[in-house]
Formats: sequence, structure tokens, C-alpha cells
Amino acid sequence: LEVAERGVAQFPHDIELLFETGEAALDHVRSLARRANSLGPQSREFQELEVRRRGTAPPKGPSSALASEYDGTAALLSRCFETVLADAPDSVYGWRVRGYLAESQNHVEEALKDYRAGGDHFAAGRLLAQNVRYEEAAEEFRAELTVRPDNHLALAQLSQLYVQIDKPALARPILDRLLRLYPGDAYAWLDKGRIEQTSGDWQQAAASFKKAVELD
Repeated sequence: LEVAERGVAQFPHDIELLFETGEAALDHVRSLARRANSLGPQSREFQELEVRRRGTAPPKGPSSALASEYDGTAALLSRCFETVLADAPDSVYGWRVRGYLAESQNHVEEALKDYRAGGDHFAAGRLLAQNVRYEEAAEEFRAELTVRPDNHLALAQLSQLYVQIDKPALARPILDRLLRLYPGDAYAWLDKGRIEQTSGDWQQAAASFKKAVELD
């Protein structure tokens, strides 16, 4: 967080830097929220973040380390995205920021329109998959890979979708490629086992599931 803040302070109008920093901050905010959720509703951290989610005033006194980190990261996120919208509202980065904002308010169609305007097929595919629109999501991930063939996260998402919609013949070569690149990916081994199980390759499926369990 300290390094990111220094970078933004040094280059306050570098739109690409601001967007990438804001996007990283958004990912970290989500990871902190997941960590608080894992601690359970009775935990101090969960209750602190729930107060922030509702937009009500936090209780008096010092915050937990997690909540303090959340506040600092959220402030950096807001500063980055607000500057992008102010300095370059019609850039690809501006459209992608608008997509994030629309998604945060659960305006799915508006967010999809903004992501597509910004050329962010990955974000569009992720949002469609979250809303169980798998065929459309697969189309967006394929579009992303046409533009950025080295986006291995999009490749992984596409293989998971093919498993989800029961298209093992399309998923298998992608999983084989991913496992050559990332042999320690437990989820890829899990999906490989699912395909083998569906095909009746019981011994291979058992081996893949065992590998997934060994890794995670």
C-alpha cells in the first residue's frame, strides 16, 4: 500500500498507472472482505467491514489491523478511479472504471455495456459467469483471448465454463495446456478429474482428484 501511494503521488496524472493501481486496490479490498467473512459474523473484523458496507459511522476507538488496511486501500482505490474519471472519462480506462462502479451497484447490463466499450472482455465474461450466463461468458473469454492470447486467467475461466456447460472436448485441451504451464493448479486438476469421471476414465479421474487434494 505504501509503495502504491508513493507511485500515485509521484505520477498523479498517469492514467494507466492510476487505473492499474486502482484495479489492484479493488482486488485487495475484495480479498480483505473475504478474509473478514472467513472469520465469521461474530468477529470484530467482520462487524467492522459490515459497518463500512452499510455506510454507517464506524464505532469509536482504534480499528483492527484488517479494517485499517481496508480503509487505506479503499481510499487509494477511490482516489485512483476518481482521477481517471476526471482526467480521461472517455478512455478505455474510464469506461472500465464506470463498469466497476455499475457492477458495485448491481447494474449488470450497464456494467457489461461499459466493460465492452472499454474492451475489457475479461471483466464482462467474469460478470456474466457470476450471473450464470455461461454461453455469453464463454464468448467474452474467447474474445479476450483473441486480443490477449497470453491471458492465462481468461484461459482458466474458459476451461471452467466448458466443464460447467458439459463441453469436455473443448475443456480438455485447455486444461492440458494449463497444467503444462501450472502443474500446481489444484482447480485445474479438479476439473480434469471431472472430465475424466464424465468420460468413465475412473482410474485417471481418481488420480487427478488425488493430485488436487495433495495440492489443496
